[in-house]
This record gives sequence, C-alpha cells and structure tokens, in this order.
Amino acid sequence: MRQKCFEDLHKLWFVLLKEKNMLLTQREEFRTTKDPTKWPNPYRLKKVKLSMARIKVVLGERKRVFEEGKLLVRKLYAKQKKEEQLRLQQEELQKTQTPEE
Repeated sequence: MRQKCFEDLHKLWFVLLKEKNMLLTQREEFRTTKDPTKWPNPYRLKKVKLSMARIKVVLGERKRVFEEGKLLVRKLYAKQKKEEQLRLQQEELQKTQTPEE
C-alpha cells in the first residue's frame, strides 16, 4: 500500500467506506429481522476495517515524513541565513580594519 499514490489511496478509502457501510447495514438488518448469529459477512467487515486502518497508517507515515522535511528545510534556511549574516558582518569588519588610502 505504501507504493500507491495519494489519489489511489483516496479512491480506495471511499470504496472501502462504501463497503463498510453496506456491511454494517446488512448486519443491522440481520439483527432486526433475522438471526444475528447467521450474518454471513463478519470477516469481510474485519478485513475492510483492517484495510482502512492500514491506509491511515500509510498516510500518517507520509504526513510525519513531510513534517520532518519541512522542519529540516526551515533549519537549513535558518542556518544559511545566519551564515550569510556572519559573512556580511565579516566583510564589514574587514572594511573598517583596512586603512583607506
């Protein structure tokens, strides 16, 4: 699942959501009108929920990596900015220390 793009995961999420809703509706019908112990799809519902949980994990991992990347970029930018300020200060210091002719 980690290999799939966001759009594919998004589509799969909604397919699974529709399947989950359909299975929950069937289960409720069996509870009210038929024998609830004979509902034929308890394992399908577990599989759907497991697949949805896996999608959440993959998206959570991607979000965490993205946030770590943003933090790294901010740190690198701050470091570059500080180095640039130090370089400019050194240039100014050198200008004031060299005697003008």
